[in-house]
Amino acid sequence: MRNKIENVVLSEDIFMVHGILDDDIYSIELDLEIDSKTLVITEAKGKWHRHTTPGYPLSLPVLSKANGIMLEKGFSDKIHLIIGRESCRHFANLMIEFILEITQCFAKEELLEIPFTQTFLIPDIYANLLTLSNFF
Repeated sequence: MRNKIENVVLSEDIFMVHGILDDDIYSIELDLEIDSKTLVITEAKGKWHRHTTPGYPLSLPVLSKANGIMLEKGFSDKIHLIIGRESCRHFANLMIEFILEITQCFAKEELLEIPFTQTFLIPDIYANLLTLSNFF
C-alpha cells in the first residue's frame, strides 16, 4: 500500500508545501518553498524514515540543488536531471507532484469564479499559477 499526503499553504509570498510518501519500502518527507511571484524554488529539505540501502540518506544534501530552479517550461526535466539522478527519483517525483498540486489547488478558485477581492491570492500570483499550469 502507498500513502501520499500533500499540504499547500500560501504564507505571504511563499508557497510552502509539505508532503509524505510512505509505502512498504520507503518513507520520506519533503518540504518545499516556492516564491509565488517569481516561481523560483527557494528551499527544499527532506527526511528519510525508511529506505532500502544505507546510501539513501546521503542523497539529502543534493535536495538543496533544487534551490534557484525557476518553474518554467522544462522545469520538470531539470528536477529529474538534478534531483532524480543525483539524489533520488522519489524526491524528484514528489517535488513535481507538489508543483502540480499548487496549480490544481489554486485553479479550484478559478472554477468557483471567486473574485480577487474575496480571495487571498493577489492577481500577479494568480497569473503566475495560470502560466505554470500550461506546463502540465
